[in-house]
Amino acid sequence: MLEEQFRGYIIQIGKDENENDELIAKASPEDYWLHLSNAPSPHCIIINPSGKRIHNKIVKHAAYLTKKHSKHASISKIDIDVTRIKFIKKTNKKGLVTVTNIIRTINI
Repeated sequence: MLEEQFRGYIIQIGKDENENDELIAKASPEDYWLHLSNAPSPHCIIINPSGKRIHNKIVKHAAYLTKKHSKHASISKIDIDVTRIKFIKKTNKKGLVTVTNIIRTINI
C-alpha cells in the first residue's frame, strides 16, 4: 500500500485488489474515496478525521495520484470519481465495490 502526506492529510492507495479491500475495510464513513470512472484502478482514500469537507487542492492531488498509479496514467485526461466511504459497498468479489452516490467527478 502506498501512503503519502499532503497538506496535513494522509492519502492511501491500494496496489492490488487485496489492498483495495483492506483500505475500504479500515476507512471511516467520512473518509474520501477516489477511483477512475468506469475503469479499473487503484482505490485511493483520503483520511478525513474531522469529517468536514476537504479542500479542493487536496482532492485534486489525490485524483492525480489515483491516475498516476493506474494502468491509464499515460492518458492525457481521464475522469476520477470522488465520494465518501459511506457511499461505498463491498461486493463478494475482491477489489470490487458498488458506489451508491458519486459526489463529483474530476477530469485530470
